[in-house]
Amino acid sequence: MKIKKFLREQIHDACDRVAAEINRHYAFISQQNLEPLRIIGILKGGLPFFLDITRRLKVPVVWDFVEVSSYGKQMESSMEVKFLKKPSECVNEKHVLLLDDVMDSGLTHYFLLDWMRQHGAASVKVGVCVDKKARRQWDVTPDFTGFLMEDEGFLFGYGMDLEGKCRELYDIWSVNL
Repeated sequence: MKIKKFLREQIHDACDRVAAEINRHYAFISQQNLEPLRIIGILKGGLPFFLDITRRLKVPVVWDFVEVSSYGKQMESSMEVKFLKKPSECVNEKHVLLLDDVMDSGLTHYFLLDWMRQHGAASVKVGVCVDKKARRQWDVTPDFTGFLMEDEGFLFGYGMDLEGKCRELYDIWSVNL
């Protein structure tokens, strides 16, 4: 059974709130005339959230993207993360913000945080649309969160896919598989 979890208006309000938090946190970049914040969107699911957040930011930013996989075509993680696309630009001595659709086990974000730190990022933070904290298996917590929810099924819509489909939906839905 599918259930509508978050309506378009709720997502809009969450993006307003998260962007305001990010603007407050990174105000020092403008105040100290530092290099722009490096915002890295995690493809594919994180793209709508990435776009909605970056359009609301007042701090200077440079966009980049990564694509990683721990699922392949499966619904369950293989527990092995690999890059399908690495960042285009060097992250050394840059303030980096990773934006993604959902954090569940934390594996992908743990991998990316570690990779960014190993490559010399000055700081790394994570923002997610949905935090499914109950599913966390890795020691990682998002710094900016749109929604916190229990493990209530598989999410799709607003960038998140259901077997490769439904990314284009404006609302976020849940289904028990």
